[in-house]
Amino acid sequence: MKASRFRTPGRLDALSRRGGAVWTLPDWLGLDFLLVVLAILVFYIWWPSRGYFHADNTDTILWAQSSLEAGRVFNPDFHYAALLPFGANLWYVPLVAVGGLTMNVQLAGMTVFLLVITLSLLYFFRSLAWRFGESFFAVALSLLLFSGSNKLREIFWGHVIYYSLGIVILSLGLGLLFRQRQAPHDDERKSKRWFRAVLLVLLSLGAATNGFQVMAVFAVPLLGALALEAFLGADREERRHLFRRNGVPAAQIFSGTALGVLLLVFLRRDGVNAGYAEAYTTWSASDTWQASFQKIVPDYLRLFGAENTSTIHLLSLDSLLLGLVLLTAWLVVIIPLLQLFHYKNIRSESTRLLLLTHAIQSFILLFLYVVGKLSGANWRLTPLLATSVISSLVVIRDWLRVPRSDEWFSRTDVDHRPEAWRFAIVFLAVIAGGALANAYAILKMPPDYGQNSQLYLDKNYILSNELEYGYATFWQANALTLLTDSQCLVRAVEVNAEKGSHLRDYQNMDSWYEVQPGVEEYFLLLTQAELADLRTSPDWLLLQSQLSKIEQVGQHIFVHFPEHLPELFE
Repeated sequence: MKASRFRTPGRLDALSRRGGAVWTLPDWLGLDFLLVVLAILVFYIWWPSRGYFHADNTDTILWAQSSLEAGRVFNPDFHYAALLPFGANLWYVPLVAVGGLTMNVQLAGMTVFLLVITLSLLYFFRSLAWRFGESFFAVALSLLLFSGSNKLREIFWGHVIYYSLGIVILSLGLGLLFRQRQAPHDDERKSKRWFRAVLLVLLSLGAATNGFQVMAVFAVPLLGALALEAFLGADREERRHLFRRNGVPAAQIFSGTALGVLLLVFLRRDGVNAGYAEAYTTWSASDTWQASFQKIVPDYLRLFGAENTSTIHLLSLDSLLLGLVLLTAWLVVIIPLLQLFHYKNIRSESTRLLLLTHAIQSFILLFLYVVGKLSGANWRLTPLLATSVISSLVVIRDWLRVPRSDEWFSRTDVDHRPEAWRFAIVFLAVIAGGALANAYAILKMPPDYGQNSQLYLDKNYILSNELEYGYATFWQANALTLLTDSQCLVRAVEVNAEKGSHLRDYQNMDSWYEVQPGVEEYFLLLTQAELADLRTSPDWLLLQSQLSKIEQVGQHIFVHFPEHLPELFE
């Protein structure tokens, strides 16, 4: 009897596992490509990213430092931007304990995150029963497409925040679900099924401790996708079967999430809060909704990489690369939508679950972008962008429908229209071109990019004058502490004409403002505008009576004074 050309996910999985023992040329080529991409991103993290470094990049390492000082997960004296106990703290805390609050520790931590997200994406694609070569190639393209703009590179390779962390957790969660659904139900594999079930509960628990912003891109979309998949079953019998089957992982995710919320409440004892994350749980004024809706497309395109376009000549290489990036940005949105419109024709259960998860997550983010406060920053679209990229690669692979690596350039096993195969090749070529354009943009950056900036002028002045403690407004303070490898501790203040100078506790700890034993000279770092405001404030008379000198460094002003002045910084 002639074998059917259609392979169920379980049969595809078995085929992939049997063929996975011997690597073929495409597998090795995929690995080589991934290693090259990782080398490019390591280059960016350790060299050019220093020029983009600013105050927001310091949050991950400062959270680790505050945890070390408190001896517990959350420090009640620290004023957090976000609460992410299940994330980079797992490796930043030991790194800071060994290496201190330094730039090398910061960059080492980001290198670890690069490996973490790489392995999570590899686990995800392999869970779809893909060959190693296909998985390596998809991971490499994903990493490059996550690096398209300055802001996107900051989100993924500058610090670990819930936008990037959510993609890691979602990839692992989907991978576990795919493997649970594909695993044969025999006694030999029962222990693996139980192990995956426990892992899914623990993953859901950990994700929930990171708050609603991570639940919005992980637990809620997954639970919604499991329910929606069952609801969309072809007939009553299939719907009943899907509800029974999907109920087990849904219960695991729900129970883990509930336990995680309870654990988060316990960890937040003593009144630990995070104001920045309120954008996910707060309505915006209704008269701003139309403007927020109109911002979605331009904000998304700028985040994807269409930035600084006014400086690009139409007839240039940069213009061609920009065109590839724009085409890629549109394709990764359109491809999953096209497949969802033909939902009933999707043969892979894993693809169905992925696309439903992507659709629900996208709806949540877009809804909050319009009626919530997410539209205040385009990088809050990062989870939507990331799942669009991943979903598009999965759909393209389904269109190619090539289960064995030795059939990559053959259509003998393609069981659908040749037109879909041709579209898949064209779309994949465009997306690969967009990814390579991002690689080219990184490789063009000089290793010492940005190290003649004002922030580095301030750093050099501080080190050359052996200053140990001072104050500055938010965008200079924490960044200079890291750039000087904590040789100088710079604490954040606010300066205005009405109130003068006062502490800004955001992303700082109360004890960091106490009198510093052994420090003989303090400074206040100001911009020209801040100095003008301070001169007209009620604090200026006190500071003027105490200051020892004022020096200009580039566009910034260093006001020196010989003793701690708590009256200025309360």
